[in-house]
Amino acid sequence: MKRKLTTAVAAILILSMLMAGCGKKAEEPDGSSTEEEKQAVTVVLNTDANQHVVLPDYDSADLAFVSNKEITEADIDERINMYLMESAVYQIVEDRTTVEKGDVVTISYKSTKDGKTLEENDAFVVDTGEEDSALLGISEALIGRSSESPFDAELTYGDDYYDDGLIGKTADFEISIEEIGAYSYPELTDDFIEDLELEDENGNVVEGIDQFREYIRKELESMNDEDSEYAVQSKILEYLMENSEVKEIPEEYIESLLTVFYGMEKDSDEYDEYYEYAREDAKQLLILQAIAEKENITVSHEEVEDLLSEYGIDAQQLDESDLKVYELTLQTDKVLETLTQRFMERRKD
Repeated sequence: MKRKLTTAVAAILILSMLMAGCGKKAEEPDGSSTEEEKQAVTVVLNTDANQHVVLPDYDSADLAFVSNKEITEADIDERINMYLMESAVYQIVEDRTTVEKGDVVTISYKSTKDGKTLEENDAFVVDTGEEDSALLGISEALIGRSSESPFDAELTYGDDYYDDGLIGKTADFEISIEEIGAYSYPELTDDFIEDLELEDENGNVVEGIDQFREYIRKELESMNDEDSEYAVQSKILEYLMENSEVKEIPEEYIESLLTVFYGMEKDSDEYDEYYEYAREDAKQLLILQAIAEKENITVSHEEVEDLLSEYGIDAQQLDESDLKVYELTLQTDKVLETLTQRFMERRKD
């Protein structure tokens, strides 16, 4: 069984290395990284996290657990919906030109204020089914509009906009709809559950809807069990994200995650769509790196080799740049493991 990674960002690093080509498998013809990949890895590894992060007093954190919370059928349904949403497939809408609520719309725009151009963007993605946080009012402005007719709108840059210098500013936007798309979601079937490859606490494969619902019930119970390491790890990470002060996230740091670790082209639609997700992952990674530096948490070469072997990768086929990313993956995980053990020992006292 593969090592269960504690943090979301650790899982992302592993998966992106496997899928995007930064960590090539031994059977591939070229097992070395490109110069671009090496440069991006260097940016992430050499960033002094403690210059950008002010850590809270995490050793005295008071973690709030919802003890003995009754898990309802509605809770299970909500969790199942999350599994279905994570498996959604994006499709371009070709049978209409008018935006409907729930569509995922790619737009281009030019924003001006007092006659001066603020910026131009040729691939900004809006999910009209979600609350606006980057461009306030954009969803309402899009719904009912035709892709065949550009239009004007007055919008405000929200707190989640990627350019901090524009946040809070209201501007005039000239908008063109470039693409209308929508997500299609799978149905909850035995085949869908089989594809998830889940195992229960006894190592048995979860099969069928009844077993899947029972698996979800136990998963939700463990999240609120203060004796569960999983629950403590989740609460610690939540505490760190809410209470750490991240003064600045270097732009090149986010770009490195997107272009290499996420495998996205800078001019692609996906780049803009995933920018905010990468920003959140960058924040988490910087916080964990800062703690690793403070606590002197390191990873041995043997630990990296053990992790690679679990994914069928020969460490001898990777260059130093690739190995450093896997080392970072394990390091972020060890940070949470260290803090979790410390918290649970402190609670016993």
